[in-house]
Amino acid sequence: MDQRRLVLRAYRAGFQGTPSQAASELTRLAVKSRLIRPRTDIPGQTLTNWAASGKPPLWAALAAAEWLKKHDPDFEKFHM
Repeated sequence: MDQRRLVLRAYRAGFQGTPSQAASELTRLAVKSRLIRPRTDIPGQTLTNWAASGKPPLWAALAAAEWLKKHDPDFEKFHM
């Protein structure tokens, strides 16, 4: 579970936008990747809580990892 949280922290740190925008993008990526069915966006505070101390679901960590692979050149060095 800690690894999931670390991936979400890295995503949140790298995403340039508000928590709500980050949550919306994360949900969009998860739907596009077929990790979850279409749904309303998660609240920005939920994403913040998951990254800080919560228990993020697998779909959120996988979507965040996908985003990081595209936007963070150092992410490949990160081993989960």
